[in-house]
Amino acid sequence: MSVFLQLPIINLNDVDETEFRYEGEASGGRGVSRDPSKILGMQHFGVSLHTLHPGQENARYHAERDEEEFFFVQTGSCKVRLDGKIYVLNAGDILHTPVGCAHSFFNDAEDPCTILMAGQTVRGTQADYLPAPDGPVETSRPPRCLNVAEIFPEPVQYDGEVQGSRGESVEVSAALGMKSLFCNIHRLMPGQQDAKFHFHKQEEEFFMILKGTPVLCFKDDAQVTQPDDCIYIAPNTPHNFSNRSDKPAIIFMMNTVCGHPDSFYLPEKRVTRLV
Repeated sequence: MSVFLQLPIINLNDVDETEFRYEGEASGGRGVSRDPSKILGMQHFGVSLHTLHPGQENARYHAERDEEEFFFVQTGSCKVRLDGKIYVLNAGDILHTPVGCAHSFFNDAEDPCTILMAGQTVRGTQADYLPAPDGPVETSRPPRCLNVAEIFPEPVQYDGEVQGSRGESVEVSAALGMKSLFCNIHRLMPGQQDAKFHFHKQEEEFFMILKGTPVLCFKDDAQVTQPDDCIYIAPNTPHNFSNRSDKPAIIFMMNTVCGHPDSFYLPEKRVTRLV
């Protein structure tokens, strides 16, 4: 496993797969996950990529008492048991489960399904396990669910800046009604930056590179990132991304919500040395 010491980056492919199962269960029923959260030192929320092979279900049907969660289907398709009903999810679908929303995911398709899962880290959190719903599959979309292809991206622009220098952003959390976590998907064309060089005093952030090779500027260094790179930015850490390649870059971003403006901007960083 390789972890860069200069920057808080690890590639998902370098994270060992772990199998989850409840006490007394046989192996192989719950799928496997890659969890970069603990390796990166994340404090207030966790992120993992869960793979469900045909016939597997990620967990017993349950509802968290204290946490809201976020699920992003990366590849394949699956079904979700949600608030007493069953729905189909496909690649690109994003689902939000607020506190008290019962859910579990199962794969009855012919191919594996991968789901990016994220949620708050609440000490002493508890879940209530419930009888799993059965019955016909709903033909409608689940509540609090959308597909990224259907969200209209908005250009990012600061006052007084030339239009088109910051790329486009899809604000997923606002569309889904999330309260404790903020997430978006940012697209950078060649020559664009995602934001001014800045830091947050309270919020911590997680980035995953979905496409391309954007450069992360971090303190006094910069590094070219790769698809599936996972990046943790702790509070009080100046940073931004730029696309110095000739191809588009797409970045998934998630951060905690502190309830008030928490971005503090610094003079633009001109970093020429890449680590």
